[in-house]
Parts: sequence; C-alpha cells; structure tokens
Amino acid sequence: EEAYKIREVIPFLNKLSAKETIAIIFDDCVGGDAGCAFWMYEDRIFSDAPVIGLVEKQASSAASIVLQGCHKRLAYPGAKMFIHNAYRGKDCIVDNNRFQKMKNKVYRVYVQATGKSLKEIKWLCAQNKSLSAQEALEWRLIHEIYKQSLF
Repeated sequence: EEAYKIREVIPFLNKLSAKETIAIIFDDCVGGDAGCAFWMYEDRIFSDAPVIGLVEKQASSAASIVLQGCHKRLAYPGAKMFIHNAYRGKDCIVDNNRFQKMKNKVYRVYVQATGKSLKEIKWLCAQNKSLSAQEALEWRLIHEIYKQSLF
C-alpha cells in the first residue's frame, strides 16, 4: 500500500518540473516485496527529473534495488546496505520459472547500476552480506559517501 503511494509521487513531480531534483531518503528501509521494488526502480530510471537517493541508516533487500534506480546514489558514512539472493517466503507460491526470472532481474539491476560482471554480482548476493557505506561505494552500489546534511 505504501509502495503504491510512493510510486505516484515521481510522475506527479515530473509534471511540475523536469528540472527540479527529487530526493528520496532511505531512513531505515528493511526491504519488502520485490515486485514493488522493480516498479519503483523503473519509475526512477525513467524519471525526467533527477532523482537522488540518500541512505541515512539502511537500504536493505528490495530497498537497495529501488536505490539503484536513482540517478545519484549517496549514503551517510554509518549507513548499511543488505544484499542477498532472492528467496521465497514460506507463504509465497511462485513457480520455479517465474522465481528464476525474478532472481535474474535482481542480478541485472545490480549489473547495470554497478558495471560489475554477472559473476561478481551473483557472488555478492550469495554472501547475504550487510555492506558498510565504504563497501557499497567499492561495489559501486552508491556513487559517494555523503558527509553533509541535506537540511
């Protein structure tokens, strides 16, 4: 429900002005539904207005996918990102073919955003690892570590 509300913001702001920068703050985002994450990722990719994503505390799982769609990806020095292989929840009923397509889409998002090879991204996801801001920068999941205040 929240994802649908957030998703409506980008097209609305695009209508106001394609020159205004849109900032999205990832405060303590622990992830969520991959389908919603892909919608939000694509909204950011195709936004006319520049979209800046700033990880304040954490952008984990699906939130890290959304972040990859931002034109500029920043993180505070103490921020974290949790990257992992896609998995099915215990109540999730998805056939193997569809699940594999979703996993491959996750890999493509990270490959496109980082310029890393598919092999490297698969390895990173298999680690189920929480990355520091510095590690996220080294993996090119963010563009820079942001040391100022937005406000």
